[in-house]
Amino acid sequence: MKIMAPLSPGKGNMFIEKFARFVLALGCVFSLLSSSRAPAAEPPHYLLKPDLKAGQGARIEVDLEVGGELLVQEDVHSDYPDEKALPEEKKLALSVNAHLCYEECLLAWSTQSVSRSLRYYDTAQATIQVGQESLKRTLPDNRRLVLTEVRDSRVAINGRYAPLTREQVDLLHVVGDALILDRLLPGGRMVEG
Repeated sequence: MKIMAPLSPGKGNMFIEKFARFVLALGCVFSLLSSSRAPAAEPPHYLLKPDLKAGQGARIEVDLEVGGELLVQEDVHSDYPDEKALPEEKKLALSVNAHLCYEECLLAWSTQSVSRSLRYYDTAQATIQVGQESLKRTLPDNRRLVLTEVRDSRVAINGRYAPLTREQVDLLHVVGDALILDRLLPGGRMVEG
């Protein structure tokens, strides 16, 4: 075991002293910088919870465009009565263009039970093209005021003063109904990222 004697003052020891002071000063600077620096910022978080109340209103505009093919089965008649004819599938081009614009007033709002609204449709029209056939749907003026209800994630649309036909309900019932969208929110705080 070797015991080292304390350093005596001399030229070599001056260098060590200066180096020690430099390291100490550098440590103090780093310490000051790290303590004066603001803590790392928390990533932003957002409250994804619906805040709707009865009596609130909104103007909603929906543009829907759908395209694809429609498979139709055609009956094939056989000349032989004992032979069962199999239907043939035929592909028809399909396109749908719809535009809906309405004012909505919430009558009741809940994510757990029933939600209701009163809507007035300024515009409700669609053009449906299947193969070579084209069909236009519009909502008549006397059916523009409707009641909408969501219960158990199902949307029911009814005329306020008169019942709607099946075609009129189909025209108004679109994917992403305004009463359903806020029910999809998780209901809590979410961190970005």
